[in-house]
Amino acid sequence: MTTRQEKDMLLYTEKQLLVAYASHVWDIAKTNEYNPTLNIEVPTVEEFRLIYEDVWNQRYGEVE
Repeated sequence: MTTRQEKDMLLYTEKQLLVAYASHVWDIAKTNEYNPTLNIEVPTVEEFRLIYEDVWNQRYGEVE
């Protein structure tokens, strides 16, 4: 018997990802503008994809 953790599939469109990414980049830009000493780096879209999926997986995990 093999034990493995099954992972549910998360479905989203590329447009949903890009809208969330644009919002995230805007928030970072505003934060950097108001706090220049922080200088938060903007992730690439692919780096953000991992963040986006992780956040949604956590939210869906709370429902179960």
